[in-house]
Amino acid sequence: MKILTLNSNMVGLIWIPDTIFRNSKTAEAHWITTPNQLLRIWNDGKILYTLRLTINAECQLQLHNFPMDEHSCPLIFSSFVAPGL
Repeated sequence: MKILTLNSNMVGLIWIPDTIFRNSKTAEAHWITTPNQLLRIWNDGKILYTLRLTINAECQLQLHNFPMDEHSCPLIFSSFVAPGL
């Protein structure tokens, strides 16, 4: 078997890193009609984990050329580490 694909029922049984989006104002995971999660494990050890999210992010806007401005709003993400660990 080259790729093992696990559905959302199996994803809940393994450890997943705590990823946070540092500039999010709100975030919502999609759970209709089933959790939108997928985990694939390749036979060489590579792992792919996906989760469908909708994120409203906070970005600084520079309105120097209004209304012809172009904007980019990157998501800033990191791993959550509890204090004292």
